[in-house]
Amino acid sequence: KLSRAELIKKLEQAQGKETDRRTDIWSFGCIMFEMLTGRHPFECGTAKDTLQSIIKRQPDWNLLPESTPTNIRSLLRRCLDKDPNQRLGDFGDVAIEIKETLNKTQTTPTSKLLKAVTIFSAIILIILFAIVLRLLPKNQGVYSSKEIRLVVLPFDNLGPAEDEYFSDGITDEITARLAGIHGLAVISRQSAMQYKKSEKSTKQIASELGVDYILEGTTQCERSSDPNSRVKIRPQLIRVADDRHLWAEIYENDMSKVFRLQSDVAERIAQALDITLFEKERQTLRSEPTENMEAYVYYLRGNDYTSLPYQNKDNLIIAIEMYETAIELDPNFALAHAKLSHVHSGMYHFRHDRSEERIAMAWKESDIALKLDPELPEAHWARGVYHYWCRLEYDLALKELEIARKSQPNNSRLIATIGHVQRRQGKFEEALANYKRAYELNPQSSIQVGEVASTLRNLRRYQEAEYYYDKAISLAPDEDYFHFVKATLYLVWKGSTVEARAVLDRASQYFKLEDKERFVNLLFDLDIMERNFQGALARLPLKSTKISDSLTAPNSLRYAKIYGYMNKKELANKYYMEAIENLELEFPKDPNNVWFHSAFGIAYAGLGRKDEAIREGKKAVELLPLTKHSAGGFNAAKDLAIIYTMVGEYDEAIDQIEYLLSVPGESSISLLRCYPTWDPLRDHPRFQKLIEQGM
Repeated sequence: KLSRAELIKKLEQAQGKETDRRTDIWSFGCIMFEMLTGRHPFECGTAKDTLQSIIKRQPDWNLLPESTPTNIRSLLRRCLDKDPNQRLGDFGDVAIEIKETLNKTQTTPTSKLLKAVTIFSAIILIILFAIVLRLLPKNQGVYSSKEIRLVVLPFDNLGPAEDEYFSDGITDEITARLAGIHGLAVISRQSAMQYKKSEKSTKQIASELGVDYILEGTTQCERSSDPNSRVKIRPQLIRVADDRHLWAEIYENDMSKVFRLQSDVAERIAQALDITLFEKERQTLRSEPTENMEAYVYYLRGNDYTSLPYQNKDNLIIAIEMYETAIELDPNFALAHAKLSHVHSGMYHFRHDRSEERIAMAWKESDIALKLDPELPEAHWARGVYHYWCRLEYDLALKELEIARKSQPNNSRLIATIGHVQRRQGKFEEALANYKRAYELNPQSSIQVGEVASTLRNLRRYQEAEYYYDKAISLAPDEDYFHFVKATLYLVWKGSTVEARAVLDRASQYFKLEDKERFVNLLFDLDIMERNFQGALARLPLKSTKISDSLTAPNSLRYAKIYGYMNKKELANKYYMEAIENLELEFPKDPNNVWFHSAFGIAYAGLGRKDEAIREGKKAVELLPLTKHSAGGFNAAKDLAIIYTMVGEYDEAIDQIEYLLSVPGESSISLLRCYPTWDPLRDHPRFQKLIEQGM
């Protein structure tokens, strides 16, 4: 008799699918279902009959006990999904689900139900851990048993309000030093700062962050910029399990000894947690980046501004001023040079200054930092960001970032940056692993969980993506972006404008949709997908044409497309001509911008200028291939498919579509089925086969 794992492997092999951890997760679901119901979800006597049952029918979910929590039911469905791409991806996901399920507050209207749920949860906990231990590969850990999880809460400033930056800076510096210790998972600043002046208990904070220990404390400084001023730091380490204060001490010394205070605190924490430091780690902990305390104060002020929204030009400009002042006071301050390089790269990347001079400044500062301190992780990080943001040199970027990671193995921002580069390269599985690790270290960050969701979405693991988008929304319900991407998920996944609109209805509780450009854009697209072309036209006057500080998209191109869908050729041609005139005015500002070439190509195609249209579409793909930018290259390739469709080169269009469906990205059968762009292909046998295979 074949085992469950052998049955599912035979099934997936017969369907031409690879077997991997998701196969084991299916087995996990079967065991869990059987333990809860006493019956196997697909058992039918013979192996052949069971195999047919697996292929053709769903488990009888009514067999589950009435007291089974909704979260457990959802977990089972995700484990037993017939499509491996829609199952949980690995046992790390299972562990997160288990933790979320057992930590969730259940609605318990009666004491009887409360007792049932409590008993049920205890049984489930035992079952789940037993199953995970049984199925987990020996070389794969959910969390390392040796890893200790700690959060450094923002130290309270006992001095004047203007010294708040100093208190936050000390907290950040101690966090950074601790994050360099192997075996110690330190929660990131972003998550920790959410508990600044919080009234929550240590138990609550520990539960939300999943930590074993909490370091908290106070700081007080007479005059932070005076090297002879006295500074007092009073840290205390708390073990969450019994709320016991394992260690506390008062450090008081001259401001010039602040680095020694930071390293002493970090070493004492390691000692209290029984962590043996490597000699290199000890040397790193004891490093003193500058002897000039005034320079250090300006450095901390610069860090304060880079901790604010990084895309904001004003924040970056002030940070540059702070770092430059620090360097004037101490030209050998390698750490300040590294941070300054990072900010210069940000000015270029976020399109505040796209000049070669800005790129040269980023290189120069990272070069100085590396010459001053060749082993400084922040210097390698800055050089990696230069290669990533300024030159799109991804292999060189990863080389530098991995050097930095050796010294800062638990820095969530650094790990996420590595994930960003890998995703740009199209290495989505590797990126996903790093995003998940960054999320573990920064569990209160909606941005980090959003990166996990978006990567799963590009891998077409839509149900998992939905779960993480919900997490992001729960962390930041007033952030419009996550409502937007969840709404668009239902279009890519199911082609469901109804579900997308339902998300927007819920989002409208937090903000006016018409005030948010991305929502106006989405409502415009929903009207088009529903063939409500008059409704889409009515939205255009509300729709901003601004793409970035230096780039605008002419509404005329949108008018042209809609009139094309409505078969109003004269009006369509009028607006395609107007679009070309508008594009020609903007093009000289950024002649290598891929979007311009794609837009020209679509406009030329609309006018029947076939050769020019194809030339521009190919130029866009040439400027930004998928190997250089997975998202931008994907869009350029999709636009080329649209151009081929518009000029009647249907086989070439389908070639592009098939390619896009074979790689991670935003293409899906659902979008092909419902978007009017592809209407000219609907009678083509290859396109029909493509749609049928995806149903």
